[in-house]
Formats: sequence, C-alpha cells, structure tokens
Amino acid sequence: MAQQASGLMFKQENGSVLQRTAVVWKTSLGSMAAWEIARFTGSNHPYLAPLTLILCLQVTIGQSLRFALYRALGTLIGVTMVGFFAKDVPVTGLSLGIALFLSTAVMNLFRLKDLLIHQAALSILFVLYFEHHSAGYAIDRIKDTLIGCVVAVLFMTLIAPPNDTLKAKAKLETFAVDFAEMVGRAAQALRTNDLDSTRFDVNQSLSALLSSLQQLEQDVTQAKLSLTLNIYAKKEEVNQVQRLFHGLQHAAISFISLLKALRSEDAQEVRNHWADILDAVSSDIRTAVYDSSFSAATAKSLLTRTGLREEAHSQTALYEARLLIESLEQSR
Repeated sequence: MAQQASGLMFKQENGSVLQRTAVVWKTSLGSMAAWEIARFTGSNHPYLAPLTLILCLQVTIGQSLRFALYRALGTLIGVTMVGFFAKDVPVTGLSLGIALFLSTAVMNLFRLKDLLIHQAALSILFVLYFEHHSAGYAIDRIKDTLIGCVVAVLFMTLIAPPNDTLKAKAKLETFAVDFAEMVGRAAQALRTNDLDSTRFDVNQSLSALLSSLQQLEQDVTQAKLSLTLNIYAKKEEVNQVQRLFHGLQHAAISFISLLKALRSEDAQEVRNHWADILDAVSSDIRTAVYDSSFSAATAKSLLTRTGLREEAHSQTALYEARLLIESLEQSR
C-alpha cells in the first residue's frame, strides 16, 4: 500500500509541475513577450505592457479575462477623459483631486463597475502626471495596455491553462487515507470494548475531518472554476473529483451516525460484527480511492452494510454532523 501511495504521489507531483510553477514562467516569459511587442510597435513606455500582463494573470481563466477586459476599458475611458487637456492642467493635489472626483462621479452616475472605475482612475492619475514629463504617454498607455491584456489572455488560455483538479484530487485522497485509518481505529476499539475511552478522540478527529471536508468542497468548486474556458479540459476530470468528494462525504456522515448508535454495553458478538464491517469499509475506501473507483456508489455500500438511511450530501448534513459530534463531546 505504501508503494502504491508513493507512486500515486510521484505521478501527481510530476503531472502538476507546470501548474505549480505557472506563476513563475508565465510571468517571466509573458513579460518578456509583452515588452518586446510593445517596443516593436514603437512604444516609449514598453513597461506598461508587462505591467498589465502581470496584473491580468489571475487564478482562473475567467478571472483573467474579466480583469483584462476591465483593465483595457478602464484605461481607454481614463485616457479619453483627460488625455486631450492633460498637458494644460498643472499637476497639484487640488487639480488631481478635482479631476478624479469629476471623472469617477460621472462613471458612477452611469453605474459602471467599481473595478472599471478603479482602472480608469489609475489611468487619469498617471496620464495627468506623465504627460508633463514624457510626450506620448497617453497613447502608449492605451496601446501597451491592450498588448499586455492580449498576451496575458493568450498565455492563460493557450499555454498550460489553470487546472486545479489534480491538487483537489490529491487532497481528497489524503483525506480518504486518514478517514480509512480512523474507521480502522474505531473497529479496533469495538473489538477491545474500548469505544467509550476512545470515542472522544475519534469524534475530535472526525470534527477536524469534517472541517477538512468543508475546505475540500471549496477546493472542488475552485477546480471546477479553473476548467471554465479551458480548451484542453476534460469534463470527466472534474466529474471524477466531484464523485470522489461526494462519496467521501456520504461515508463520513454515515460513519458519524454509526458511531452514535454503537454502545460499549452491546454484546461482544454485536461489537465484533460491526468491527468486521468497519474493517471491510476501511479496506474498501483505501482500495477504491487508489484505483480511482471511489464514488457515491462506494459510499452507499457503507449505508447498505450498516442499514442506515442515505443522507443527502449537503451543507445541512455536514452542519448536523458537526452538531452531533459536539453533543457527543459535551456528553462525556
């Protein structure tokens, strides 16, 4: 099992090396490309292109596209508002304040997005200042900003686009191993009639695991978002992660319900019966996770074995499960 786990981790780490280092090589290569394109087009302020690119490299493709759009439109609006008379306005705190107040008030009147207003305000500030010190800054700001936006979008969509499914799956598999170990400990406690003395420890661990489940749900959601607009993405990748998450969620909630029902005063034969079931479930979870077949169907086998009713995998079920743990801890 250890060799199987290490092999899985090696494969995941190598498979995600481009994703883990994306911020490094996308920032450096993209900045280099944006700078050279800006220089090729005759810009005297080529740094504006890589500056925009760095700002546009967001976590997901959708976020990058959104920021690039607002950056480009905000720059165009801001430069248009003050570019024609920037050289005629003395740069003082008062003039800057008046210019920003009037321009942002107009944009707010038209109910433009705050991010768009922020980007326009930045352009107004820099154009008012740099037009007095560097001719052609306003035009370069529009052109180089567009260059940076285009290069950023190309890097995000065509060159190793974000894909958080491997990271989410690795976290789920780590959770599954810990959960399977916990189920095994509960089985051992049943056989030795030591459930009462270990119940607090198990419940405390379950509480931590359920907190992890809630975080994992966010990771799964992020993984799904990272595949939005990803032209290379396979829908089955995120579906597999979602099945794994829902299956583990099912099993965890069912296990909590089972712990509540078990009592140390149960006959040894009954306790051994449940211990055998839990050992089998622990083994099933480990095996199914490593061969990527664990899903809600696998979790339902736990429900079938224990005779428990199926719980909906929802925030409500998780909340009720945590309340159950807290009540068990307080009862000691």
